[in-house]
Order: sequence, then structure tokens, then C-alpha cells
Amino acid sequence: VVDSPVVVDGETIGHALEWRDRALEVVIERDVAAIARAAAEGELDRRVDTDGMTGFLASLGDGLNGLLDAVQGNVREVQ
Repeated sequence: VVDSPVVVDGETIGHALEWRDRALEVVIERDVAAIARAAAEGELDRRVDTDGMTGFLASLGDGLNGLLDAVQGNVREVQ
């Protein structure tokens, strides 16, 4: 929630509230956290599903997926 004062002639006469739906962000936060925990435990096969994502969330998912691909490739080479 963003709370913005409404000011007229230097006097606050009220507040305007802006509500944002964070449902998708919360789901993605949990998904990314679970994938990162799994990777820390050696499970490198999970990926963020970026279908339908745009902007920052798509970039975050693609970046994490790319990182996991690189790490998984290096582990396979070492094995």
C-alpha cells in the first residue's frame, strides 16, 4: 500500500491510497527461494518457470536459470 498525502494550499486534506496486487511476486519469491535452497543442497535440476513473466521478474528468473545451467555444466565436467 502506498499512502500519499493530498495537500491543498499547504494543508493536508486527506490521503490517497494505492493498492498493488503482489500475489504473483510472492509466488515467485517463494519459488526462487526454494530453488536456491535446493541448489545449495546440490539439487541443480530445478528451474524458475519464466513463462508469462516480464520485466524484472523475467530477468531474475532467466538469470538464476542461467547460473544454475553454468554450475550444473561445470559439475558435470568435473564428474
